[in-house]
Amino acid sequence: MRLPQTRVVRDVGERGSTAYRTAPKNLRLSPREVPARLVWLLLFGGQIGFFGWLFAAFGMIFVLVFVPRAHVPIVSYDRGAVGEITKVEPTSNHENERTIHRVHYEFTDERSVLRNGVGYSVDPPSVGARRRVDYEGRDPALSALEGTREKPFDWSVIPLVALFPIVGLGFAGPQLRRGLRKLRALRYGVETLGKLVQKNEMNMSINERTIMALTFEYEVDGVKYRATEKVLDTSTLEDDPLERMLYDPRDPTLATTLDNLPGSPTITSDDEIAWKPSVAFHVLLLPAIFAVELVVFVGTIIFGVKLF
Repeated sequence: MRLPQTRVVRDVGERGSTAYRTAPKNLRLSPREVPARLVWLLLFGGQIGFFGWLFAAFGMIFVLVFVPRAHVPIVSYDRGAVGEITKVEPTSNHENERTIHRVHYEFTDERSVLRNGVGYSVDPPSVGARRRVDYEGRDPALSALEGTREKPFDWSVIPLVALFPIVGLGFAGPQLRRGLRKLRALRYGVETLGKLVQKNEMNMSINERTIMALTFEYEVDGVKYRATEKVLDTSTLEDDPLERMLYDPRDPTLATTLDNLPGSPTITSDDEIAWKPSVAFHVLLLPAIFAVELVVFVGTIIFGVKLF
């Protein structure tokens, strides 16, 4: 049988003393209970996290628009024929300020069946011109006209548009990891005081504001440790000579300051979390939008659903 962990939340003196006999016994099951709204703010809030999810959700719009319409040459053709251009029409898409045209063509396969196909090009042939057509013998409906591609955009657009959500996740991902670390500190952490010993500018900025790395030193059982906070606004972490901190007793190298957390939480005398509640539902909006976009994108690629 495994017993639940407990933690003493009030020191009542040595065993056998008057204080021990008369004081109420205050034990709490571990871990502390963290309010749901505070959990959301820790995981998805903060200026860095907000920027990351905003960039990721906004960037996924371009992924949804361009990637399914980008030509990736994965089909291997084993037959050839001569095709004739039947229609050329401009589209609303552009590449390097040049209009992408939709080119309709027809050809006769090896079974003497007339087939139709569509290609795209910024330099289309004229109607009536004849060009080579490659097609798949098992399924002649799959074909490619020489000098054109099967979809409006070239494959090179894929890494370009994918860069936007990748950059966004590059900010949101580490912030999420930091949020999980801070959440663990709130649930299991032991209070201590830390001193600011180092302040550095990072090679990243948001809205022309440089992200700062503030390093705090604290002591646990005579051993000194350091923890670094990455923030845009350093005022709450520089207003006191010593900052209130929580460290993980299982791994003292993991710690967080309290003033920099949403609602400036504190640990009460009963070892509970007290904080200034604030609206938190909004921080879930952008991650939810990104998740929906990701599901739609996967469905579009797998099932070929056309969104635009």
